[in-house]
Amino acid sequence: MDNLDQLRASFFKYVNHQADIEEARLFLEHLKSGKDQEELLSLIEECLDSPVAEEVTVMPEVLAALDHSYNAVKSRINALPKKRKLFSFPRIAAAAAILLVTTAGLLFYLANSAPGIQDTSTYANDVSPAQNGATLILANGKKIRLSEVSKGELAKEGGVIISKTADGQLVYHIQNQEKQTGNQINTLSTQNGETYMVVLPDQSKVWLNAGSTLKYPSKFSEKERVVQLTGEAYFEIAKAKLPHSRLALPFSVQTTSQTVEVLGTHFNVNAYADQPDTRTTLLEGSVHIAPQFAKDKGVMLVPGQQSVLKDKDRIAVREINLNKAIAWKNGKFVFDNESIEDIMQELSRWYDVEIKYQGDVSNRIFTGSMSRKMGLAAILTKISYTEAVHFKIEGRRVTVMP
Repeated sequence: MDNLDQLRASFFKYVNHQADIEEARLFLEHLKSGKDQEELLSLIEECLDSPVAEEVTVMPEVLAALDHSYNAVKSRINALPKKRKLFSFPRIAAAAAILLVTTAGLLFYLANSAPGIQDTSTYANDVSPAQNGATLILANGKKIRLSEVSKGELAKEGGVIISKTADGQLVYHIQNQEKQTGNQINTLSTQNGETYMVVLPDQSKVWLNAGSTLKYPSKFSEKERVVQLTGEAYFEIAKAKLPHSRLALPFSVQTTSQTVEVLGTHFNVNAYADQPDTRTTLLEGSVHIAPQFAKDKGVMLVPGQQSVLKDKDRIAVREINLNKAIAWKNGKFVFDNESIEDIMQELSRWYDVEIKYQGDVSNRIFTGSMSRKMGLAAILTKISYTEAVHFKIEGRRVTVMP
């Protein structure tokens, strides 16, 4: 920086998230250069007295960063002039933690926002993100790998044409009402490292996340619409009415632990078998959630709420960040005070990799946002900027280390 006034202006723009990409890049470069360290410590101390900093210093990721930077901070304190040693260790450590966390956050920001800034990974090999792909099993048992077939008609079942569109969607179109036969169950499954979108016979849309399965009839009955889900899916339910009635035709999503009953609405269901709970998030309309083993303990959700079902019959309802809940459908990873174990579980599905742990990495908490289009090495590099964890990629195995 040319002068201290410019350094001060850049510092507070950066801390308050007011810097544009170029200003943030220049500040980061100056920070990494090691210049003006005394002045930066003064600015950080001043920042620690602000209301924003009070909130920052109790964030779990800051506390984790503080823990992992203890020795480095202690060394810097010992090297400071006597007058600088008057600062207590918690204040200096918190300042260093703020720099550490905000620097990692800035690198997240720069890498995902600035097309001209490239990430250089130190990993020997990389793993590509999830691709558009799935396996369709028809009622007669025929299997179709959707990533291996061209667009156009794939099959006919009881008056229903099943086709693949040019942009890779699976679409059901009712051609002949008279030829429709009931109980023609289709199964659409994504493996880890795959995702897919299907337009059901009633024109409802479903996006399947990686490692998920959806079972549904090629023709819904006239009394109800029922599908079965394992894994995670986002639903946009088309409105429909019962025959000769003004009443809405019900739509139900069944998992092993609950039933979601809707009319016409947008919602997300996360029901992976290897997770301890089932989460349903409502974006639009209304839904009723009932445990499979305790139908009388159901709850209603309004937009912006999420139900969490645990122990088969206990449902808790909470307000939720909708952008985070459907980040996967919008092509993003959004982590908000999440453990490294939960993060790696999500990454393992998306990149189809095995996760191993070497050493104790518990109590590592992270917050950040990244694109799901990035390779695995780039994602892990950004997480490792915090210095809380490190990674090793060997083929399709990732080792997590302190």
